[in-house]
Amino acid sequence: MQWKSRHTTLSEAVDDWAARGLLPDATAQALHADIDAQGGGWDFRALIVAFGVFCIGLAAITFVAANWYQIPRPARLGLIGGALWAAWIGAIWAGRRGSVPWFEGLSLLACAFYGAAIMLVAQLYHIQGEPVEAVWLWSLGTLIAAALLRAAMPLALAIALFFLWFSLSLTPDFDRPNLVYLGAWAVGALLSALLPSRFCGHLSALALIAWVVVSLIQSEAEVLPTMLATGAGFAVVALVLASAGAGRWLRGFEGAALFYALALVAGLVLWLHVANADFSPATRTPPGPQPVLFAAPLACLAVALWGYMQGAATRYDLWVTVIFAALFTMLFGETPNTWLTAAFALGLFLWITRMGWRLRLRALRALGITGFVAMLLILYAQTLGTLIGTAGFYLGAGVILLAGAALAPRLMRKRGRP
Repeated sequence: MQWKSRHTTLSEAVDDWAARGLLPDATAQALHADIDAQGGGWDFRALIVAFGVFCIGLAAITFVAANWYQIPRPARLGLIGGALWAAWIGAIWAGRRGSVPWFEGLSLLACAFYGAAIMLVAQLYHIQGEPVEAVWLWSLGTLIAAALLRAAMPLALAIALFFLWFSLSLTPDFDRPNLVYLGAWAVGALLSALLPSRFCGHLSALALIAWVVVSLIQSEAEVLPTMLATGAGFAVVALVLASAGAGRWLRGFEGAALFYALALVAGLVLWLHVANADFSPATRTPPGPQPVLFAAPLACLAVALWGYMQGAATRYDLWVTVIFAALFTMLFGETPNTWLTAAFALGLFLWITRMGWRLRLRALRALGITGFVAMLLILYAQTLGTLIGTAGFYLGAGVILLAGAALAPRLMRKRGRP
């Protein structure tokens, strides 16, 4: 994953190429001008503005929470309403002047005052209702403002508020996924891609992972929902690879999205393997031959065919995704064999590591190596029935890996690949 902003990464690359004489000065200047025209990331001033807005917003919310009866009701409404409109006017003024940090900051401040106004009106007029309803109204208004203004800070606030609403709406007996939240998340993720905003993209990815985890916990992590979530993860991996190789729909966020999707898939595969080993065949309830489980491999196949026809640079990994999605459906359905699911998990982490080297994504390499070591430790803890069995598995895995390391260079040379 590239944690630097796209602006910084490109600027540093151009500076490096120019310093080594690979780019003429005129070309380097033209590239810098084009990079600057795309918009820069956050600088220190933008961070100070964001912190200042955050403090003022907390002050407004705390003011409402204080419930100061000595201040007349009209004065309190006028104070919050005046501050709200002043923030909006200031944001529009800053936007017209081209001051991005102040435009973003004042837009965020206006959204914070909007939330404070909702709380104040409910407090003054004793409107009956649950806090979750106020958070929903605040989230919706902030999302609309972010869409109209095309502002990243309000969008980040909207993403956080919607997840807060989702968390507050959970109940002990809730056993179905909150699809309304998923729809709101999809709108926020789409806006993150259209802006584009890497920060909002990271927030959206983390929020989706948290929603999946919470939904699986609420359903008591049954095998079928977990397998469906894992299959959907493979389909997302295929789409991201297609975007990286040909479409560029995510506008440079492909590396980070690939990391998040593979991290979720890897975590769910590990959980399914452990859950399979923790129950005896008599008590295990595998999903069986559910036709819906084959939707993920078919979706991956469709994306791989599209990538092949488009000549996508990532078509090799697209076909490997199809293979892993199909193997996952076959190996984890019915009554899974612990040996086979362990081998699948180790192969998955090796593929992730290899992809990280091939696509030059350091985070994928770290994920693959960490997952491979974790899987070996899990196997050691489980012992696969006996220590002798575990030793045999490790021996077989080691021999296969060493043989692959010895044969791979020859196969690559025959195919003409580096």
